[in-house]
Parts: sequence; C-alpha cells; structure tokens
Amino acid sequence: MAQAEGRARRRAAAYIFLYATALLPGLGWTAAAGAEDRLAIPFAPEIGVERRYEIVRSQQRSDGQRLERTLEVRSRVRLTPLSRNRDGFLYRFVITETEARAPGSTKPGLAPLLSRLAALTTGVPLVYRADPRGRPRRLVNTREVRQAFRGMLSELQGLVRSLTQAGVISRVERPNVEANVRDSLGALATLPDDALSRQVLKDAGLLFAAGGQDLAIGRFEAFAPRPGPPAAGQASAVEARRGVTSLDAAKRQAVVELRIAYDQAQAGAAVAALAERLIGAAGRPEAEPRDPARPSPGSPAVENFRVTESGRYLIDLRDGQPIALQYRRTTAFGERRLVEATRVERLRR
Repeated sequence: MAQAEGRARRRAAAYIFLYATALLPGLGWTAAAGAEDRLAIPFAPEIGVERRYEIVRSQQRSDGQRLERTLEVRSRVRLTPLSRNRDGFLYRFVITETEARAPGSTKPGLAPLLSRLAALTTGVPLVYRADPRGRPRRLVNTREVRQAFRGMLSELQGLVRSLTQAGVISRVERPNVEANVRDSLGALATLPDDALSRQVLKDAGLLFAAGGQDLAIGRFEAFAPRPGPPAAGQASAVEARRGVTSLDAAKRQAVVELRIAYDQAQAGAAVAALAERLIGAAGRPEAEPRDPARPSPGSPAVENFRVTESGRYLIDLRDGQPIALQYRRTTAFGERRLVEATRVERLRR
C-alpha cells in the first residue's frame, strides 16, 4: 500500500511539473501611485538602432534531497525599434543563435537533441506593436509565425521519436510528451491573434518590465499586474511588490527589484485542468479507472502548489532599456521544486 501511494505521489509530481510552466501570464505592469522619493524611469529607445542581448535560461528540478536534472538554453537576440507614433512602437525581435546543454547529464545524446529543439525558433522574426513603455501589445506578422510553427511541429514529432530511441524519454512517458507537443506547439498555429501574441512575445515582455515606470526609491510598494486574458489557466498575482533598490547618478543607472506570489488556488486548479486535458489527449480510455495521483481541484497536489517570482533589473536611465537582468521563478509542490532562472545581458555592438 505504501509503495502504491509513493508511486502515486511521484506520478502527481510528474504531471504538475510537466504542465505548470505554461499557465502563468507574461509580464506587463501598470505603475502604482506614490509620493515622495520616486524615480521616473524614461523609455526612449533610438529608432532604427539595434540592441543585442544574450539570454540564458536554466531549469533545475529537485525532490528536496537531490538535484534531478539541469537544463540550460543560451540564445542571442536582436531587438530593433522600427518606428514610433503616439500609440507606441513597432519592434522586430529575432533570435540569431541558440545553444542548449545539460550540465552533468549521464545521457550523452541529450545535449545535441536539446540544441535541435532550442534551435527551431532561431531566425524567425517577430514583428510586433508595443505600448509607449515598450511592453508588447500585438504581433504583426502572424501569418509568417504560424507557418513557422507548422513546420516546427513535424520536426518536434521526429525529435520525440529520437528522444525515445536515445532513452531520454521512456516509452511510458512518450504518449504524454506527444500530447503535450500537439497541444502546445500544434495549437499555437491555430490560436487567435491575441493569444498567439501573448505566447510568442514573453521574452520581449520580460525585457521591458521596468522602463517608463514611476517607482519608489529605497522601498518596495505594491503594483498591479496587467489583467490577463479570461481564458482558463491564467493565475493572478496575490502579492506583487517592486522598487528602486540602487541608484547611481554618475553612471545614470538604477537597479529595480520585484517580487511576485501567485494565487495558490488558481494556479493549482489551472494545473489540474490542463493536466486533465493533456492526459486525455494522450488517448486515455474513459472507462479506465481514474489515477488517484492525477491533480484535481481540492486534491493535495493542488493545495500544496506554490509559485513565486523575483527579478532584478539594471536599467540604463538614458533610454530606460535594460543593461542586465536576472529573473527567477520557483514552482514548489511539497518538497519538490522546479527553479527556472533567466539571465539577460546587453551585448556591445
């Protein structure tokens, strides 16, 4: 009995960590009202001037006693404001290089397969409208992006087969992974324009989270996340605070830090709903008894779910654009944790 319960808990954790990261909305905030000791950060990028950034994303999973897996994806991007009007900016965002690796992995085929996966979006230009603070509003070249995603889907399906043959994905895991591929990348090609924009412009939203803001100096204050779409699976923040923690007038630079905690019940329920939909898509017969480990509203898998985020931005006060940033999201389920870290540095021209 104890062994069966242990297996059930492990399956629940696998379901949660497989589907959780797609649930939370992208960044984009409205300024909070305040009074004394404030810094008005401008946002004034020079039109036609390209900025280059290196973005490093990593994932670490642990069960409280050991580190299970570490993944790292390193990308170089080019970001260019093409034009400006009273409503905001027209931007182009392109990933030019991508490399993935699995530090410490005992599976020799994992790193090249990850690099192949990460490189699928390299070279696909994203042209989008942004508000006066640089925050993405709407993807413009939706047709081109949809065509690219359709091509990526067939490549990913081949990748899943290769991962299975290499032993990275077990034959038991393969149906769920295939369902996840179909539901995520395959669905992107048919999303409504606004939903497609939110999905593909997350990196751009992360970059421009602090420019054009009026922030408190030396203290944290509450702020309101931009309202997310009414679609299921969007968790709202229950606590969000930010402030200027360092100011260098000589260098004309400022450090902005933020902390966010998401609504536990919404996030957990969203995990349950999405896991149910994706696992069903993998072909589970309706007559099959329900797996007690499957997360469902009110279950321990949902009640113990926690999501927090923190960020640190070094901002150039000449134009409000980031020089560097570090962002961290922690998803916790009991003693199990998934830590997703993003590090961004501006490159010299």
